[in-house]
Amino acid sequence: MDFVALAQQFGPLVALIGYFVWRDSRREDYTQQVLAAKDTQLSQQASQLADVMATLATLTARCEDAMRESTIATNRHADVSQALLTYLRDNGGTGAHRALNRT
Repeated sequence: MDFVALAQQFGPLVALIGYFVWRDSRREDYTQQVLAAKDTQLSQQASQLADVMATLATLTARCEDAMRESTIATNRHADVSQALLTYLRDNGGTGAHRALNRT
């Protein structure tokens, strides 16, 4: 009989404490699941960002190469143009060359 009286007296308190312990453990489990999902999502985003950065680095290198080649071609064009003008000036030129010299 002592046990039944003890259960009647403290049973609701034990059940209430048990409920709060159970609820907190469920909340912790849910929080851990959410954090794991966010960690996975962040890892995927970091991987994608690394891929994008690598692609941008490759494109930047290609742009630098294109600019270098364009500069070389422009300089070569300027050198050829200057050589042509020098040749025309030294060899009497053409009517078009004389018109260019007047300007």
